[in-house]
Amino acid sequence: MSSRRLLLIVVLFMTAAAPLSAAISQEPDAPARGVRRAQRARERAAPKQEQTTSIVRLQHATCSELADVLHEITAHENQETKPRIVADPRTNSIVVMGTDSAVERILNVARQLDVPSNDADVPAVNRPLRTSLQLLIYKLDVPADHLPDISVDQLTESAGAPESLEKALSKLGDARLAYRMDQVVELRSRAKRIRLGAQTPYVRNTSDSKGGDKRVGVGYENVGCTVEYAGNVGSPTGGTAQLEIEYSDVSESQIDIGNDVKAPVIRKWTQSYGGPFKGGQPMVLLMIDANADGDPVAYVTCIQFTIESF
Repeated sequence: MSSRRLLLIVVLFMTAAAPLSAAISQEPDAPARGVRRAQRARERAAPKQEQTTSIVRLQHATCSELADVLHEITAHENQETKPRIVADPRTNSIVVMGTDSAVERILNVARQLDVPSNDADVPAVNRPLRTSLQLLIYKLDVPADHLPDISVDQLTESAGAPESLEKALSKLGDARLAYRMDQVVELRSRAKRIRLGAQTPYVRNTSDSKGGDKRVGVGYENVGCTVEYAGNVGSPTGGTAQLEIEYSDVSESQIDIGNDVKAPVIRKWTQSYGGPFKGGQPMVLLMIDANADGDPVAYVTCIQFTIESF
């Protein structure tokens, strides 16, 4: 057989086989096309569900937080049928759009979640705690014969309210409130400091000039109160604290330095406390300067921590 005749036979064979291979390759797609056509037909035949919009104004819950919860609930639903949920912060409302059944389902969930929060169900130990420190410092001029009458225990019993403490102090001598401090504090192991005070002028000396003029030397002293605190709050009922209170003031003595000017007395003292405390229960610290010029001077410090859950 010649090469030209062989080539002609091969060409004829390939031409005849081409329609058959095309038919074979197209045959598997026929069932899929039929399924798709049937699905489209059913969708055209099925009645379309009407879309509706409902708005619910919340009484207790926050709309943005509740919307986040509802979005989580519907996250895995069909994108074409799941309802659309929008929060309206201006009116604290939830807007739900979708089919009647889907909207009603979401509204039922929203109504069940729109209830007052019940903090009583949360254990107190798990709630955040806020600690406040109240500090009262009294300066008390005490007649020497009243010194035996001063009792820390009796003063502590009277320290439930500032009025009752001041009444008890007035029976002992001339009392005045030197400093009061009410502040929210954070008790930690690392100490923090609160300072309240000023620079106070005082007359250091006097002299007469050659011309007969009086000269007055003035000094300044940093006076006030500094409180350094540390500790921890172990429970809503109490904790432990370390306090160091520094106090300084300037007053006149009975010593005349000339020209009817009394020498200044600069007093500085430190009180410390370290140990447990109970929230709402006052503690009293006492220090007496019995060697003061004139009547003895007592310093009474009332400390009270208040612990609140919020």
